[in-house]
Amino acid sequence: MASHGRRHASAHTKMMKTYKKQVRRANAKIRKLNKGIYGGSINPAINQYTENGSFPKARGMNINQLRRFTSKAKSFNRAETSTTKGARRVMHQTIRNIFGGHGQTTEQEVQSMNNIEIYLNDPEKGSRLIQRYFDVFYKVKR
Repeated sequence: MASHGRRHASAHTKMMKTYKKQVRRANAKIRKLNKGIYGGSINPAINQYTENGSFPKARGMNINQLRRFTSKAKSFNRAETSTTKGARRVMHQTIRNIFGGHGQTTEQEVQSMNNIEIYLNDPEKGSRLIQRYFDVFYKVKR
């Protein structure tokens, strides 16, 4: 029997529709993040919620798989670091906490070190520092 509209659709069809909607939003956010400096492998939201940088296709999934991946996509969409603005805010706050937290630096020194470009231009310094930020951030969030 064919489903005629949302009222008579099966639970699987409704879940598929919800999944596709959430994944469309999430993949759009991932594309926007990857265009800037806050995306890619340094962003923990992308690393934590996706496989190979995007969500899997819905075709061939049973309803339990759809539920699991829908919940992952929703969590990604709600994550603070899933947007450029949120990722920037988290990075800058973490830099401020790391450098200003021990009290031995002045506010002016913290301001001068709070430029993310410094760490992105120096690969060694930047990769260690940025990875440490997000590791600390997600350990605190859990």
